[in-house]
Amino acid sequence: MNLPTLSAPRSQQSKWRNIWRAIGVFLVAALVLYVPYALIREGRHLNQLEWRRYLLVCIQATGLYLVSLGLQYVPWAQMISHRHRIGLLDLEFYLRAVILRRLPGLPWHWVGRVASYAAHTDVPPRTIAGANLVEWLLLLMSGAGLYAATVDLPAGLRIALVGAALTFSVGTAIAWAPKGRPMLRRAADGMLWTLAYALSWFLSVWILHLFVAASPSGPISWRETTRIWSLAAVLSVLILFLPSGLGLREAALVWQLQPHLPYVDALLIALLIRVVYSISDIGWGLIGWAAIRLAFRHRGAQEAIAPASPAPATSSLHSRPPDR
Repeated sequence: MNLPTLSAPRSQQSKWRNIWRAIGVFLVAALVLYVPYALIREGRHLNQLEWRRYLLVCIQATGLYLVSLGLQYVPWAQMISHRHRIGLLDLEFYLRAVILRRLPGLPWHWVGRVASYAAHTDVPPRTIAGANLVEWLLLLMSGAGLYAATVDLPAGLRIALVGAALTFSVGTAIAWAPKGRPMLRRAADGMLWTLAYALSWFLSVWILHLFVAASPSGPISWRETTRIWSLAAVLSVLILFLPSGLGLREAALVWQLQPHLPYVDALLIALLIRVVYSISDIGWGLIGWAAIRLAFRHRGAQEAIAPASPAPATSSLHSRPPDR
């Protein structure tokens, strides 16, 4: 007598899963169409710039950017681990979102994450949407803390602003973690996540420092480089919903670099960083995504060869390759 009552929620869940799967397919199709265009566009930008003197710096920047991506994955994986078991599938979703960041317009990487988890796991969409918001707030606060530490203000005020940013970050992590988790562990998570994002910001500062040092005008101080990058990038993160083509970060970089460099050099550095970041997001994202797909295929081949044996029941939240 209860079967109709039980089947209705399952039918509704299947309907929404199919909708999210369709959204995911649409985003992948958009990537297939947009990525070649983006690579060609960035190649044309390079041809218009006097970039060859910065070739070594560009190579170093792509390596530092890869490390930065790894650092940013650590907090994301731990956020999701509070709700579901982490595996290769989560890394695939993360790398797919890295590429989706380059789609113009809305924050498609947020939409892509929600669609990926809703279509292929039992993690509710609102949970991933909440994790997106937590990640954004922690990125914003860690960048704001770096800016507050380097801006020209009285030392006491700088310390207070950095402390406020850190307190907000830790408080956000505490609010996100499961209530049953000890408060000390939740606070430690917040400190670790903030540190990971701060280190990823510093790697971006390092990239800017390398480009400025390679320019004819020479390097500027680390403190000034940190202040310049953190302000430009925080503005870019803050105005998340503006189309990426508006170049807010690049405009802020040029504006702040002009007292130290000629306008032409400042503009060239800002554009080169944009090109390197775009190519790195797409390149590293595609390489990692392809490697994980091959790993899933290899695992499937091994399971097909191995003799059949009873397997213990596993939660549907465990990482598994999505149905294609």
